[in-house]
Amino acid sequence: MNFAAPFFSPSDNPAAFDSSVVTRTLTFLYLPIFNLRLLTIPDQLSFDWSMDSIPLVRSIADSRAIISLIFYCTFAIVSRILLNQLLARGQSTEATDTPISARRSPSPKLDINANIRRRHPFEKDNRCVDYHCVSPKVCNEQKSAFSFDDTDVEAHCNSLDTFQEITLALSLLVLPFIPASNLVAYVGFVVAERVLYLPSVGFCILLTLAIRSCRNRWRRDRRAEKLLYFACCGVLFFMAARTWRRNCDWQSEESLYSSGIAINPAKAYSNLGNVLARKQKTAEAENAYRKALSFRSNMADTYYNLGSLLQERKRHAEAVDSYKLAISYRNNLAAAHLNLGLCQWTLGHLKEAEEIFIACAKLNGANLKDPKAHRNAQTSCEYNCGRLLAEQGRFSNAIEAYNSALGRLSVDDHYPSTASLYNMLGEAYAKLGRLEQAETFYRKALAEKHNHVPAHLTMGHLRLKQQQNEEALKWFETAVQLSPDDVLVHQHLGQFYQQTHAPERALDSFKTAHKLDETNFDILFALANAYRQLSKNEEAERCYQSLVELRPDASALASYGAILHLNKKYAEAETAYLKALTIKPDDKMTTENLQKLRRLMRR
Repeated sequence: MNFAAPFFSPSDNPAAFDSSVVTRTLTFLYLPIFNLRLLTIPDQLSFDWSMDSIPLVRSIADSRAIISLIFYCTFAIVSRILLNQLLARGQSTEATDTPISARRSPSPKLDINANIRRRHPFEKDNRCVDYHCVSPKVCNEQKSAFSFDDTDVEAHCNSLDTFQEITLALSLLVLPFIPASNLVAYVGFVVAERVLYLPSVGFCILLTLAIRSCRNRWRRDRRAEKLLYFACCGVLFFMAARTWRRNCDWQSEESLYSSGIAINPAKAYSNLGNVLARKQKTAEAENAYRKALSFRSNMADTYYNLGSLLQERKRHAEAVDSYKLAISYRNNLAAAHLNLGLCQWTLGHLKEAEEIFIACAKLNGANLKDPKAHRNAQTSCEYNCGRLLAEQGRFSNAIEAYNSALGRLSVDDHYPSTASLYNMLGEAYAKLGRLEQAETFYRKALAEKHNHVPAHLTMGHLRLKQQQNEEALKWFETAVQLSPDDVLVHQHLGQFYQQTHAPERALDSFKTAHKLDETNFDILFALANAYRQLSKNEEAERCYQSLVELRPDASALASYGAILHLNKKYAEAETAYLKALTIKPDDKMTTENLQKLRRLMRR
């Protein structure tokens, strides 16, 4: 990382961002003890220990601070003992460099204790295993030189081997954990069970040494030895059962996140909501998101995911509120700006949508976990801003927005909708009558994605404007082949037939589109108009009636009134006209039709 500390949010490691030195110190001193507890008693495990899963230690009066004090005092005493033994062993090693005869005391009275503390020559090449020296001959020579018995030699060999084992175990337990302890640099997590894998090796060695020590001490006590045996079997059984149970938690994402609710409910419910949303369990997913926010109300990602869920369920006003809350907690969340703008557009708040898209394009993308997704969201904002401007007839401004979006695309980045961006840019030029430039960008869209259906449709409309009807038909038919189940493809083909005076074929295309989506208002309107154009007024009446039931707006009511008027159902036609004028009183055509109808009724 080029000697740079990683970037992470306050929720990842709250203690690292706390302003109080006392709180940071006490919390970081307690976390190794908490990790040791996870090693010894893994009764509570979690996929994530961030946020408030472990409350900060803010005062010395906290019981956890007292536990920390006792632990580190004990650790200091044990370290002191081990250090003294290490120094003593170093002195005894120096003593072995002199000959045996030179180390004999001239005094007839030997200092047995001093000799025991020395390292003996036979140990240099002959290690002691299971409390028995490999070379009995050397042992006997050494005993005669120093005048002490087998028990002393065995005790000395045992102490040296045990010391090495304890040192190795403590090294494996402590040293690999140091990078994750926040001592070297702050890390992006509070507790992470994965960092205990290597320290667990040292812990297992220490546990084994403790069991061996107890067994040797209770060798002649059969009851104590059996008790130790059953205790070890019990520990193995319960740990194996806990492992089996934990494996069940890892069977699926849903079970894993459900198991973490007791420890980190905010994160667990949020992740569970994502899983349920992917499974189309929208009601359960919404409930999970709201539960997550009830535990922690400042989670921008959860508000964003809840907004996406509400947007998919056509609850745009609620989605707007959720996206606004997400942005209030994380202003540079570009995806939330993008979706908020789209919701405002759907609700008809065009000015607000345009302002949101423009603001999103100016967001700072520094120190983000996923800068590529951020850039893509900003590109999408400018792309949608261009679409919005084009819809309002501001095609020159739309071209500026599209070009700005294209300028964001670098060589190493691949925007997933580049073909759509080229195609929309071509459409804007086509609306301005600059057909050559329009075709250039249509070709670029097809070069980016050869099976891009919208580009085939726009090329068809371009050829239709150029009065090249046969080539236009080929483009539309190719689009149908590429996407036979796409409603819009059949709709565009029907429009082509209408403009080229083939009403029967247009009707067939609209019928196909209506079968694919019976609730599509525009297609139903086109189908009703096609029936009316062919003087099939009864079928047209049924379609217009369905339109009014689907969306009783002014245009649908006026058209329904007109077909009833033609079918000589004057009273029903008058009712439809009056309803249309209630919604849109200044509609000139509806007013004229109503006047004609009333003249007929008077006759």
